[in-house]
Amino acid sequence: MVEIASKNSERLIRLINDILDIDKIESGKMIFAFQPVELMPLLEHVIDINRAYGQQYDITFSLESRIAGAWVYADSDRLIQALDLLRAVMRDGLTKRAELIEALA
Repeated sequence: MVEIASKNSERLIRLINDILDIDKIESGKMIFAFQPVELMPLLEHVIDINRAYGQQYDITFSLESRIAGAWVYADSDRLIQALDLLRAVMRDGLTKRAELIEALA
């Protein structure tokens, strides 16, 4: 019970931070920390952090193909935040199976 409450509070904190970030973006005050980021470990991390949530909705995330050594120049925290929007897809019941594929291939 405590673990569920903890995870729910973490989700609420992320939601509040997302709302504050939108305000920063709109006002032009968002600061990005761009750096080279290895793509595959980042995508695997996003899948890992969403796996338990997806299981609640019988949704499986998978990487259908891999690009060895692919790097992007990005703010990894913001990229994770954007990819984490997959939760909205699960919550809204738009799909029974979500797949992450590399659009850069």
